[in-house]
Amino acid sequence: MNKLFNMSLSRRLVIFILVDLLGLALIMGIIMYMMQNTMAESTKAFVNSYAEGLEDTVNKEISEIMYTGISLSYNSSVIEFFHNYNNNQFSREIFNQIKPMTDLIIKQNKCIEDILFISKDNKIILSNQIYKNIDLSPILLKKDISGSFFTINKPKIDYPNIYYSGPTFAYAIDVYMVNTKGLNRHDIGTIVFLCSLRNTENYILEYAGFRVEIGGPDSVILRNNTSESGKAGNLHNVEIPVKYTDWNIKISLAKPYAGYINPYTTTFILLLLIYSMLSITAILLIIRQSIQKPVKKLLYDISKITPGKESIARVRVSNSVEIGMISNYINNMIDRIENLSEINTKNKLEIYKLEISKKQTELLALRYQINPHFLYNTLECIRSIALSNGITSIQEITVAMSNMFRYSINGMEKVPLSSELAIIQDYFRIIAIRYNYRYRLEVNIKSELNDCIIPKMILQPIVENAMIHGLSKKASGCIWITGTIHNGDAVIEVKNDGKIIELEQLAVIRQALKGGPQTCRDDRIGLSNISQRIRYHYGENYGLEIDSQNNAGTCVKIRLPIIKEY
Repeated sequence: MNKLFNMSLSRRLVIFILVDLLGLALIMGIIMYMMQNTMAESTKAFVNSYAEGLEDTVNKEISEIMYTGISLSYNSSVIEFFHNYNNNQFSREIFNQIKPMTDLIIKQNKCIEDILFISKDNKIILSNQIYKNIDLSPILLKKDISGSFFTINKPKIDYPNIYYSGPTFAYAIDVYMVNTKGLNRHDIGTIVFLCSLRNTENYILEYAGFRVEIGGPDSVILRNNTSESGKAGNLHNVEIPVKYTDWNIKISLAKPYAGYINPYTTTFILLLLIYSMLSITAILLIIRQSIQKPVKKLLYDISKITPGKESIARVRVSNSVEIGMISNYINNMIDRIENLSEINTKNKLEIYKLEISKKQTELLALRYQINPHFLYNTLECIRSIALSNGITSIQEITVAMSNMFRYSINGMEKVPLSSELAIIQDYFRIIAIRYNYRYRLEVNIKSELNDCIIPKMILQPIVENAMIHGLSKKASGCIWITGTIHNGDAVIEVKNDGKIIELEQLAVIRQALKGGPQTCRDDRIGLSNISQRIRYHYGENYGLEIDSQNNAGTCVKIRLPIIKEY
């Protein structure tokens, strides 16, 4: 035993696996021997269970057909129909009652495919014309057929795995005429039901591997086409008579059924579980001796390593080859960490400070660059109105400007989208008065975006550019602001139907929006600044896009993350 534990881990595992496989082969041999002894009984029980279910299905269909036939033969309208026909008094009214009745029976009972009304002189006086392809002479020529079943002889046609060709048998029942006292009972006609065992077909198709044949000594009603069965040497055969007929159900199975759970299954499973538990226990013992203890010591040494100290403790090298290699790797890693830690820490701190300072400066510069541009245009608007319209509109403009100034200098860097839209409404109120209400503003923002937090003053400059560069030289026009959610982000579009941007100028603006050199005019530098602000706040996946086409106008699309907390 000591020699075994002193071996390397790989050698011990090889020896254990060989012993384990030998024991597993022995157990499997015992299981196969016991299974062979019980397979025959399992298969027989399965075939008998299948046969009982098939017998119940066939008898149920036969009984339903008989019950339908008896009920129809005692129907007063049916009796009157036969009586009138025999007396040459055909009634269209009665015919119109019976035909829907037979059609409903055929529709509700899948087994019945046609119903024939046959007079005493063997003439078919009502049917769905299925009988044209069927030889009915055995029924028409036979006497005393009431309550009898007949097979229909006709060529067979393959139908999935079933030999099927429409109606395969018939049920005949006589219709009698009696007086009110129940006397003078005499035959006035016959009702023949052309049928097939539809539910039985479905039952057979659900279970593969059996050969099933239903029929009489010289005829077949139903037979499947299972190629594995019907050969010499069938293991199990069952033959069951069908009630009310001279037919039999013949069932055979060529293969033993392995799916049946025999009484030894629990024993087999328990034996395998015990063996598996013993195997796992042995593996755990080997792992504990070779890996767990050395790893435990290694983890203890690693827990003593304290980052931040000038000298980091090294781990002890284990006698185990595998754990010893890991210990050496850890010690080498500690050496490299000590050499790089101080340099990396200093460099990262300096870079972080520089980046923070740079972004703060850029954000302040961008914001101060946008606000004067906006204030200049607003004051120019007030001057133009005062000169052209007098003082009647000054009060409204002053209120709107007061709201905008207060909003601009409130010190908040980010605001809800609803606040930004309110300022745009104030701005457009000034525009409407100045241009005598020739321009419209339509806002359609998804309600979920109203409380979305965005950088302040990113929409108003876009609306102002749309007004100045797109609509101001047109007699009338409209600016649409829409807000939707796409792939989890907020997408806000500012569109106008005014003058479009030339292709060369559009290419320059797009290059600036992507962070390129700002070579466009000063009055359009605001778009580039807004795009840079958005990228600084949220990353390179967000910002502005612009498009301008004939018959479509100019559209600026803003993509922002949906954030609802400051």
